Amino acid sequence: MKTKIISFLIILSCSSLSLLQCSIVSLDIEPIAICLGTIAFPHSVIPHANIYYNGKKLPIDIDTKEKRVNIIPYCLEESKSNQQFHMIICSECKIASKENTIQYLHVPKSVPYKFYTLSAARQYNKEQEVDGYLWNVHEDTLVHNIIPDNTIIFLFNANLIEGLHVKSWPQNSNIRILPEIVIKKSVSKNDISDAMNSAALASMDLDAIHKRNITSIKQINQKAVLSLKS
Repeated sequence: MKTKIISFLIILSCSSLSLLQCSIVSLDIEPIAICLGTIAFPHSVIPHANIYYNGKKLPIDIDTKEKRVNIIPYCLEESKSNQQFHMIICSECKIASKENTIQYLHVPKSVPYKFYTLSAARQYNKEQEVDGYLWNVHEDTLVHNIIPDNTIIFLFNANLIEGLHVKSWPQNSNIRILPEIVIKKSVSKNDISDAMNSAALASMDLDAIHKRNITSIKQINQKAVLSLKS
């Protein structure tokens, strides 16, 4: 009888420990949302772009059969609790370091840029009911030309940018739609090509301090499929 009681207590203790571990794990895991963004060009371009966020270079995943495209998609991961992003478009940004430690990224004073703050907001229908969400966009100025940490960086000539086109996403979705970056319709193919080549050169320093993001988008039968490497 004593043996049975001891065995029961051991099983109970193990069960309690298991439940405690599960509760601890659930508290540590932050719900993640996939944020999808696009860049719209007035002419077809070779699918390539230099985009960075939170220490990662974001992937550009397009069907390899597509040699030239008008829309370049990208994506990133962020916690659902994050209600604000920044986005900057500039042809060049520099690394400020001290004693071999990176302090921040900044835009040189001679380089034009467009800097936006994105704040999450509710979208209402005609009955004033919440039927989705979107980003409120406000164009800002950098403080001392320093780029904040939670900023999506797109290396491109800011003078060629028309602005951001806001898109909404439905409630209870793990997908968030970032505002589309729109290139001016008046920009020529040569100007776009020159801007992309200049950005490729400017990206060399940033590539060295950014790792490749593990999230990617695949287009299969006109549907967006997300793949996450473990």
